[in-house]
Amino acid sequence: MNPSRRWPAKSFYKGFIIEYDPPPIPVRSMDWCFYHRDFDGAKDSQDCRLGREESESKCMEAIDRMLILETN
Repeated sequence: MNPSRRWPAKSFYKGFIIEYDPPPIPVRSMDWCFYHRDFDGAKDSQDCRLGREESESKCMEAIDRMLILETN
């Protein structure tokens, strides 16, 4: 993590948005969230292209795993 970065941090990776968004809990393993730019959050859409991870790089790894599963 780059300490000079201003928050909120937001980056883009393979069609996904990654944001630093720490929840108000003492656990730091879910401080970063990611979601696909077309994700609308509708419960009936069965769109599960979102998640939470402990770092920006872990979000990118999770996105890569998700995309591999989609192609298989």
